[in-house]
Amino acid sequence: MSARDIKCPVPACSVPRGFPCKLVDMKAHAMLVPHHAARVRAAQEELKKSDHGKNSYDDEYLTKVVGAMRERVSFVRDFVEKSPYFFSAPKDYDPDVVKKRWNSETSDRLKRLVKEFSLLQSPQKEVFEAALERTAGELNVGRGDLIHPLRLAVSGVGAGPGLYDILFILGKEETIRRITSAIERASSPEYGCAYP
Repeated sequence: MSARDIKCPVPACSVPRGFPCKLVDMKAHAMLVPHHAARVRAAQEELKKSDHGKNSYDDEYLTKVVGAMRERVSFVRDFVEKSPYFFSAPKDYDPDVVKKRWNSETSDRLKRLVKEFSLLQSPQKEVFEAALERTAGELNVGRGDLIHPLRLAVSGVGAGPGLYDILFILGKEETIRRITSAIERASSPEYGCAYP
């Protein structure tokens, strides 16, 4: 029996009728299922096996994570492996990104952004974006001067899904906690910075 002979057992499979589905691993196959519910269930199972398994995440939270990461993952395990920052605060910051994106003015800029974020009420993505733009304007800097260190502060890395998606999913309070922590930690000599 060849892979062409295997018929997909998933009713919602997006493989066109008449073409065999080559994915017989149900977890891997869940990535092709157009419904978020199947992806969320598969991500929940993967989380249970990970270092984040002791924590509990509701379906609403995981649906947001799956939506943000959908285009960036190939396998269900990638939801956890490629985006651990959705499940715990960064323990470390990518030193190359710190070197490139963190300078003597970064801490003060992010402190100003924390002040702006603290005024927000139940912020959505667009609200976070508007607050960042206001802060950049007040500081007379480009948006990128805030966006890149902010991404580093909340995720520990320099790439990933949309920054405003990350902020919205994490929520205001967690975002502020992570920025405050990064101001203290990423500015330390451990990361090659001597900036206060």
